[in-house]
Amino acid sequence: DTSVSPASAKEAALARSWLNLPDTKRMFKVSIPLVDGSGMLTLIIPQPVAPGFPPVGRWMRTCSAFDLLNKKVVMFKDSWRVSLPDVLPEGETYKLLKSHNVRNIATCIAYHDVPPPIPQQLSQTVKFSSAVWASPNTATTPHILHRLALDIVGRKLTKFESSHQLVQSIRDALIAHKDAHELAKVLHRDLSVGNIVVHEGIGILIDWDLAKLIAIQGPRQKNRTGTWQFMSAYLVSHSHAIHRVEDDLESSLYVLLWTALKY
Repeated sequence: DTSVSPASAKEAALARSWLNLPDTKRMFKVSIPLVDGSGMLTLIIPQPVAPGFPPVGRWMRTCSAFDLLNKKVVMFKDSWRVSLPDVLPEGETYKLLKSHNVRNIATCIAYHDVPPPIPQQLSQTVKFSSAVWASPNTATTPHILHRLALDIVGRKLTKFESSHQLVQSIRDALIAHKDAHELAKVLHRDLSVGNIVVHEGIGILIDWDLAKLIAIQGPRQKNRTGTWQFMSAYLVSHSHAIHRVEDDLESSLYVLLWTALKY
């Protein structure tokens, strides 16, 4: 991947000290265009660890990263987003939400679809889905490597300090969901325990890569989107049902029940 390069010894040492990483951790450098178009955000990130992803999916990876210019820690996200005309890149969705003053969301400070100077930046499977030698598969969708940086690093919801904080954080996330739906006309569509983090005592709704503009009617892809254990009962039992705001509200209940019962 030519978009990533090894960090220098000085850069690596500085980043490790800010990120509290051992001296043996390998560090890499990646640059992402700033949202305002004023230049590039250069981040120093730790070597990723392969957690055993299946061969299908978005292969999302997140980690704390060191902002080399501003000398602060931000959140870095690397994932393979669905590359279809009606699917907004997550960075574009964050811009739309911020322009409508949606509460309790992070600020996206940089993002882009990684430029494809080499074909590995675009998934190739879809090219062969209709080949004579391939098994029929109309559900295959194209993906492109997407990177972004957020201005905060939140704590996992499962690390809640009290039952009050757990409930309040989910309430805060629902405020973000309500604002997005009513002001920006955007439906999140993936309310799950992994998509709510706590920052300075406030619940923050993240991971808007599966969000959809309400104005877009009908399905955009053939696969069901969302996290299965938090989907509404109706979506699970009706494979062709349209995802609606009521489904997300039901998911928030399952987030509370799942987290309370498990922790």
